Amino acid sequence: MELLLALLIMVTVMVVPVKLAASMVGAKNTGFFTCLGAIIVASIIQLIAIRIIPALSEQLGILLSLPLTAVAYMMVLDTSFVKGILIAVLQGFILVLMTFLLAGLLVF
Repeated sequence: MELLLALLIMVTVMVVPVKLAASMVGAKNTGFFTCLGAIIVASIIQLIAIRIIPALSEQLGILLSLPLTAVAYMMVLDTSFVKGILIAVLQGFILVLMTFLLAGLLVF
């Protein structure tokens, strides 16, 4: 039961920032399962890129991850490439804020 609860919390913490960022920039598809699908597609695209170019440096991998994630968000969330980049950047900021918030709540 604890594993299921941990998995549910992990998925929620991953999807909520994408859902919020997609709503902020005006993406057409902002449902929970659509955002979960966008995260899965982005992960698959990034995994394929890592397999194709195995000798990526860390900096190049970070530079490639943003446009690859934007392409996945563009396809799944039905938005433009620029809005996909904005979603990816906003998602990162929201995720960091949520992490600090959750860590702060756990201290009390």
